Amino acid sequence: MGFLAEIFAPALRAEERFGPLEDFWYQAVGGATASGVHVTADTALAISTVNACVRIVSNTLAMLPLVVYRRMADDGKERASNHPLYFLLHDRPNTLETSFQFRQRQMTSLMLRGNAYARILPGPRGSVDQLVPLHPDRIRVEALSNNRRRYIYTSPLGQEERLSQDDVWHLFTMSQDGLTGASLISLARESFGMAAAVESYGARLFSQGALHQGILSHPGTLKPETRERLREELKAQHSGLAKAHGTMILQEGMKWEKTSLTPEDAQWLGSRAFQSAEIAEWFGVPLELLQLEGRTTTWGSGIEQLLIGFINFTVNPWFVLWEQSINSDLITAKDTFFAEFVREALLRGDAASRANYYNTMVNMGAMTRNEVRRRENLNVLPGLDDPLTPLNMRQGQ
Repeated sequence: MGFLAEIFAPALRAEERFGPLEDFWYQAVGGATASGVHVTADTALAISTVNACVRIVSNTLAMLPLVVYRRMADDGKERASNHPLYFLLHDRPNTLETSFQFRQRQMTSLMLRGNAYARILPGPRGSVDQLVPLHPDRIRVEALSNNRRRYIYTSPLGQEERLSQDDVWHLFTMSQDGLTGASLISLARESFGMAAAVESYGARLFSQGALHQGILSHPGTLKPETRERLREELKAQHSGLAKAHGTMILQEGMKWEKTSLTPEDAQWLGSRAFQSAEIAEWFGVPLELLQLEGRTTTWGSGIEQLLIGFINFTVNPWFVLWEQSINSDLITAKDTFFAEFVREALLRGDAASRANYYNTMVNMGAMTRNEVRRRENLNVLPGLDDPLTPLNMRQGQ
């Protein structure tokens, strides 16, 4: 199928792709949550725990060097700094964003919406000269009869543009239909909605100031209009944190009876802590990294073990997703070149631990002294490129 024929080919209808009993037809439709809060990817970022989880994971992936390597004959690798994609992935994927900004933005889309799209623009560096992000909410993906995808992009002005699979770099998470990733906002809508409701409840609780802390009683019977006027005056003079401790002036035998918070109000902090822990579970981020306490983890008791668990089970799958997608969709000479994150930057440990590790690796001949210097961001020195030979091996020669 030719380029234009593929773009304008008829898309497969849902009934052609899914049988009558498949899960596709029974998926929940998005909408307001049971808590009454409407949750979207944008409003979810206003929830402190959601924002923290997305920020930690996206920043972790964005800050690591993303390098294109050349495969060597001895199963080794070397940096392919002359490859057209090296600068694009490592430094600047387009004219408006750095590599950090681009990856942070795409990871935010992936974590919340399940999909991240970038327009592939050709140019002086070849078929992939720039990667320009496309907003996920403006993309519609269609399946074609030749097992490829077509992307319908709607511009901010409402104009539709048909793009082939070769025009769009599409990252997506676990999928139910093989076309797009499952949105975490849809899956965790109730959890996020409850967290937003708890935050909103707390804000209203404190904004009322003195009004939620007591009862105003009158010895007689007030007319409806008098009660309403008294309520408005009390609200104007004592509602809100700034007026909560003002002096109250009462007349006509009225009394102020101070009350404590209701049990429901007193449990607000506990509810908020529970929702934070539940959101952290959705993202796989340990509470310690969110500076929250309360639950134990099987990853280990020390912060080093927690970080290792976080790297292995939370961010490393994202690394693999990016690497496999780049190697599959962006790199042409796959037998010679591949892209990979430099994970060692996350596993450096403290100075003493690194020194012990390097000492062991150098003395056993597994690393050269110049390799150690490169890892420590130091310039290489003459005569340190050869591995050392252990003494016990020398005696046996």
